[in-house]
Amino acid sequence: MHLALGLGVELDRDAAAFWLAESRRVRGQLQPAPEVKQHATKLKLWKRLADLGDAASQYNLALALQHGIGVPKDDAQAVFWYRKAAEAGDVDAQRQLGALLLKGRLGGDEEAAR
Repeated sequence: MHLALGLGVELDRDAAAFWLAESRRVRGQLQPAPEVKQHATKLKLWKRLADLGDAASQYNLALALQHGIGVPKDDAQAVFWYRKAAEAGDVDAQRQLGALLLKGRLGGDEEAAR
C-alpha cells in the first residue's frame, strides 16, 4: 500500500501491484521450501503487507503461524491474524478461525472466542 500511495517511499504502483499479486498468488501454498531463505522472504513480505491491512497476507501469515512453517507454531498469533483477515472479509480466514475456535485452540485467549 505504501508503494501504491508513495507513503514514506517513492511512488511505484507497478511494484505495489507486483507484490500484492505475489502475496495473493502464493496464498495457501505454504509447502516446505528447499531453502529457509524463501520462507523468510515470504514471511517478511506477508508481515509487511499484513501490517498494512492486506487480508490475503494476513491469512498467509496466520497459516504459517498455525502450522509452524518458517516460524515457531503460535496459535495465539495465528488466531490474531486470522481474525484480522476475517474481519476484512476473507472467507478462508473466517473458516480457519471458526475451526480453531471450535477446537478450542485459542492460544489461551478466551476473550478471542467472543
